[in-house]
Amino acid sequence: MENKSIKSYIFSTIFALIILLLALDYVPENKQRSPNYSFKQYERPLIIAHGGSKLLFPENTLLAFDSSLALGADMLEMDVRLSRDSQLVCIHDESLDRTSNGKGEVARYSLLVLKQLNFAKKFKDLDGNNPYADTTIKIPSLEQVFVRYPLVKILIEIKDDGESGLKASRELAYLLKKYKRTDDVIISSFHQATLDYFQKITANKYICSAASNEAREFLIKEKLFLSKFQFPQTKILAIPTNESFLSLDKASLINKAQQKGYGIFFWTINSENEMELLIEKKVDGIITDRPDLLIKVLQKKGLYP
Repeated sequence: MENKSIKSYIFSTIFALIILLLALDYVPENKQRSPNYSFKQYERPLIIAHGGSKLLFPENTLLAFDSSLALGADMLEMDVRLSRDSQLVCIHDESLDRTSNGKGEVARYSLLVLKQLNFAKKFKDLDGNNPYADTTIKIPSLEQVFVRYPLVKILIEIKDDGESGLKASRELAYLLKKYKRTDDVIISSFHQATLDYFQKITANKYICSAASNEAREFLIKEKLFLSKFQFPQTKILAIPTNESFLSLDKASLINKAQQKGYGIFFWTINSENEMELLIEKKVDGIITDRPDLLIKVLQKKGLYP
């Protein structure tokens, strides 16, 4: 009798879940209008140069940004951190050690001191050589970037978190207003508190890419067939193709994200095979260290220029 009760309970539970899932199909979808951003201007993904094509050029430098645009990139992706004197500088790491001849944390040095360092010193190209070994290449401030590229689309990732993340958000908001950058920039951060604060102080004026919490919430809800109850706080989902054991580049997930009004970008895509698959799935943007390869793939498909 006890076994029968257990089997009956399991059957009833499964049956109830099936009924619930079927019922959810009749709940009206939380339809969003088309993505409210001006980047989707081609019938192909945007070519987004990650760190200014960091496998080809010294990352987050004006040389990298200039060279990426010359290759044909549509958008520059860059990382920003606060210097000691609260200036936003373009650098990925918390430390200077990997990419320059300096040592220690970026936040310990003023912009003036950071400008004395060589960010080509340790660069290696695809062949393991350093064509810039005898050249001193400096990192720019974000303000320099805005002055140099007034018409270029830019994806900016705030790397600082905690109190520094809040300060970085305020400085970024100031620069965006000063240089009248609105619908041609995307702001991102892996730190939810930083992104929430930035959106709050700018009254959601700027296009933002989902931080980890929102992206994770969407992915979980999609897996549970509950994505219709997702209410986007941002306009872009920038995600890897895989997260732990989950495949995130399935056509169904991409379509669902786009139906919700998200533009969907994938990072960091450096193989031709992955590029081809994502192009076929009509993603909105591909963030890559090799825009030259992505352009080659797009050309093969008759999608570039």
